[in-house]
Amino acid sequence: MSLGIGIGGMLNSGGGGGSTPTLTIGVFSDAGLTNPITSADFGDTVYINLTTSIAAPTEYRFLIFESSIIGNYTLQVGATLAYTIASFNDLIIFAEAEDGTISACALNSFDLTINADADANAYISAHNTASGTTMEGTQQEVVQETFKRLKGIGTSFGSNLFAKLLAANGELYAFTPVSSAVVSLPTIAIDWIEPSVLSTIVGFVPSDVANDGVTGGSGKYLALKRAPSDYSQNDISIHAFSQTAGLTGFTNITPIGASDNSGLGGNRSYFYASTTYGAFAANTTSATRIDAASDGLFSINRDNASTHEKYIDGLLIGSGSLTSTTPSTNTFYGFAVHAGATSYSNFSGKLAMICNADSFTANELTDWNEVWQYFTANMNN
Repeated sequence: MSLGIGIGGMLNSGGGGGSTPTLTIGVFSDAGLTNPITSADFGDTVYINLTTSIAAPTEYRFLIFESSIIGNYTLQVGATLAYTIASFNDLIIFAEAEDGTISACALNSFDLTINADADANAYISAHNTASGTTMEGTQQEVVQETFKRLKGIGTSFGSNLFAKLLAANGELYAFTPVSSAVVSLPTIAIDWIEPSVLSTIVGFVPSDVANDGVTGGSGKYLALKRAPSDYSQNDISIHAFSQTAGLTGFTNITPIGASDNSGLGGNRSYFYASTTYGAFAANTTSATRIDAASDGLFSINRDNASTHEKYIDGLLIGSGSLTSTTPSTNTFYGFAVHAGATSYSNFSGKLAMICNADSFTANELTDWNEVWQYFTANMNN
């Protein structure tokens, strides 16, 4: 941060005596100017105050950059400007004051740091590149807040789920619009954990993408980057957040999965919307159902060799006694099972999120549910 202290001079040639006028920029969190700050959060209102040696300034000019090229200019008679932070870029502030004869300006800017998560910034940057435009501030704020929750800030047990996914090379796709009115098909391929390496989009068209999720169908899937074999045989989980109500009408469809066989047999890691076949790394199935749920977060979790667990919205609904076997080397497909050399059992509902990871604890699944309940409740506003 560089404090904005500057110098000035006469507006007109023609001389004049006296000392050189000065101007100083200060930024405060309160209108009473009692709490000076050098950083602020998105959405905060800050108060920029100019102090000058000019005895009776008649106007003050504020030039505030939210990036290297976008500047906001304000001219007013008062020395204090209330400014609401609407960008996650740091603010660069320049200012001037004058009394009609003498002017003073800050030659050095005041740089105000806007607090933002670096991993959220990386995802937003990748999203902007893929969409060819800039994500709206409302959606950026939800992304930032979601990353905070993924890192344990504001959840019940404070689980750092982002660190867990990063350490395990997990994949997370949470489908984010450009704004409440604008969506972008290429952005659905961005992994929140590794945004620089995209998955492959197959069969989807722009109309499949909405501000609250992506709708699948026959021949449509995301070819993801990880396989069940990238995780331990007894340490794996898969997750999906469905926006589709009434899954009882769906049969033989799965939001994420992989299997060795050309059908659904063999070593498998998937679940059906109709019967929750969650036979992680096993060649038998268990039919504890999830389709009584209208929508929400579905999770299947294996953390031992003999059983796996099924969760809805972070709550355990049942477990299956299934002995693990060698996991499939086929990469996961989103909106389908990667079965043999093709997609199978394509999911035709709408999903807001899919993920593959290592196993979660019960407390982590509680926090995980809180993350995605927040995301889905706020992202499409």
